[in-house]
Amino acid sequence: LRLQSDLRRAITNQELALYFQPLVDSQARIVGAESLLRWAHPEKGTIEPGQFLPVAEESGMILEICDWVLRQSLDFCREWQTASSGFRGVSVNVSSAHFHQAGFTERVERGLRESGVDPHRLTLELREETLAANLEEAITKISNLRQLGVRFCIDNFGTDTASIIHLRKFQLDEIKIARRFVSRLPGNQEDVGLVQILLSLGLQMKINVIAVGVESEQQLQFLNQKGCQMYQGYYFGKPQPADQFEERLKQKS
Repeated sequence: LRLQSDLRRAITNQELALYFQPLVDSQARIVGAESLLRWAHPEKGTIEPGQFLPVAEESGMILEICDWVLRQSLDFCREWQTASSGFRGVSVNVSSAHFHQAGFTERVERGLRESGVDPHRLTLELREETLAANLEEAITKISNLRQLGVRFCIDNFGTDTASIIHLRKFQLDEIKIARRFVSRLPGNQEDVGLVQILLSLGLQMKINVIAVGVESEQQLQFLNQKGCQMYQGYYFGKPQPADQFEERLKQKS
């Protein structure tokens, strides 16, 4: 209850902030950014999303927070799309509650219109369980937004038994290999085999495959050899405040 009360105050007092983690290509050039939410609590310091988003979902505040994250991400994207010719846009995580809310498609359309951002520069990241909750609704919403040019990505791919089925049902642009599979490369043979399959699958279905959680040169070399084209992880940079990310974008594009 205390955390819930503090979170309501945080929204009013603008204590929430976005950090951005680089998305890079095989040449380590920054081509995008994932927006990540942080809470600068006046007493407890920085609070990670995993600690307060469940509270936000239980209380219903998650919808207001998600709308704010989308608007802010698009505003930053508008500023950065001219800072680098290779910058393709931002990725925004979408909660299940936000995605299944009535009017979600219209909210995204309005955000794009008001920000002036090209829809192709926005990628919405969804979890597989979000898609599975209501397949028909998900297909309709994804189809409508993709007609505008919005891109879609399945986050944490490979952890759900229906992963391949989801790829067949939905028109997707990207998948992110689950961090737990990348973390044990190249030593774990089971993960080596699975990652090779996912990379081959992406190639056959013309879907970009992003390796998440890359933290070492050995992991990068292995993934490069197997044909992975896009990466995210501490090896390339931790999430940063917007001003620091913009400075790096200008230097590393």
